Amino acid sequence: SFDREHQSTYTFRLKAVDGGDPPRSSYVGVTINVLDENDNAPVIVVPSNISYKYLTPETHPGTQVNWVRAEDMDTGVNAELEYSIASGNPFQLFQISPNNGEVTLEKTIIRKHYGLHRLVVRVNDKGKPSRHGTALVHFYINETLTNQTFVETLLGHSQDTPLDIDIAGDPEYE
Repeated sequence: SFDREHQSTYTFRLKAVDGGDPPRSSYVGVTINVLDENDNAPVIVVPSNISYKYLTPETHPGTQVNWVRAEDMDTGVNAELEYSIASGNPFQLFQISPNNGEVTLEKTIIRKHYGLHRLVVRVNDKGKPSRHGTALVHFYINETLTNQTFVETLLGHSQDTPLDIDIAGDPEYE
């Protein structure tokens, strides 16, 4: 079987010999180009699922607050990526650029937004069928960051919380 990721081109010579007396022969060069199959899902490079960005209430709407970057080992449309927020954005505070994964703050931060936010970002390739990867993008919103251990505990808890549960702004979330 052929796998484009291991070798994309095979080149060799063939020799054809007839049954005459004396036999005559000829050579021909053959090149096989292996086409890409969408056999790789996008892999999230940054951020890691256990990292977070600290945001203060003074962060202005329109500010780039994070960036999701993914790579795909395929080529062509199978490697063209599209970013979206799948869940975890109940206040519509954040937006992601579908083309480059840039996350921006879209609204003014108010008191009810304080706490840990977890965006579930989905990165799809444009292959048929499409494949995808998922990233957790965390933000901690507060006036100060006095207890980093507390935030790290929340991040650990986020890893165990089902992805369909929004944890943003939940005062009981600990």
